[in-house]
Amino acid sequence: MRGANEPSAGEGEALPGDRFASFRPREGRARVAALPAEEPASAPKLVARDGFGGMTIARYDDGGRLLRNAGDSRRPDPGAAGLLSLGTERVGGRTGIQACDPYRGEPRRPGDRVLALLVDTSSSIVEGRRQPAAIVCGAGAAIAALRRGHAVAVANFSSSVRYLKKTRDATAIYQTLASYQKESTRLPPAHLFDELRGVAADYVLVTDAAIANAAQVAPGYARLFRATPTTRARLFLLGTGLSCEDCAEVLHARSELCKVCRKNTLDPLKALVAAGFRPEPVEHPAIAGVVRETLARLGLRVPDESVPVSN
Repeated sequence: MRGANEPSAGEGEALPGDRFASFRPREGRARVAALPAEEPASAPKLVARDGFGGMTIARYDDGGRLLRNAGDSRRPDPGAAGLLSLGTERVGGRTGIQACDPYRGEPRRPGDRVLALLVDTSSSIVEGRRQPAAIVCGAGAAIAALRRGHAVAVANFSSSVRYLKKTRDATAIYQTLASYQKESTRLPPAHLFDELRGVAADYVLVTDAAIANAAQVAPGYARLFRATPTTRARLFLLGTGLSCEDCAEVLHARSELCKVCRKNTLDPLKALVAAGFRPEPVEHPAIAGVVRETLARLGLRVPDESVPVSN
């Protein structure tokens, strides 16, 4: 009589010390078919690569990123690394650097201009989308200016303003830009940029246009832009540009974000365009034509990209 763990004829030999009757096939007997090897995991695909300030970054489709020194023996600039990390995140299917370059298509000239960057970090920006689209776009614009040797002034605005005077210090720009205030939306008045009067400047506003005081401050920007013929102004638009005019239910009191809106309006966007900001939808580029047609019906001509807004 066989023991409990002994194999019957032809089954194989028990492995020494096995408690659960695992067997090794005998010579000449058919072997159990091996399990198919697992498919190796596919390597992440590169989706973006860029460089700035002595740093390079590679981004992959699994969300991974690789940031490294480009070979310079100097210590990496943390501000440049921060701007590059933000600017290579995606807005509307493109990186912030690709989507929000105000100098796109222009030849590189000596740094004779200033980028005046106004970035909306209010609650409607934060709670209305899943990614930090505003500061990603702002970082892309800042990198575009710094690459050309231009100085950058930054106004991070919500119900209050964090302002940085014109500089080429990437760390100072990053620190001013890379935070959300998450409060109501009030565009700072144009006199904030008094230091830029008479200076060749590019004003870039990054917002969803849900600006409570747009009608009040827009005339000041119109006067500022007219004061210097070489001034240009661009509005990188997040969303559709619609603002709630009649809020039936607020999401919560802290954010002042409308949950149920009875009536939408384009009035803030209209005021900004009338002041001279040329709108360019970046989060949803497909609606660019719709926005232009809507503004045309309101009697507004979108300023042409190739001429100063004061003309």
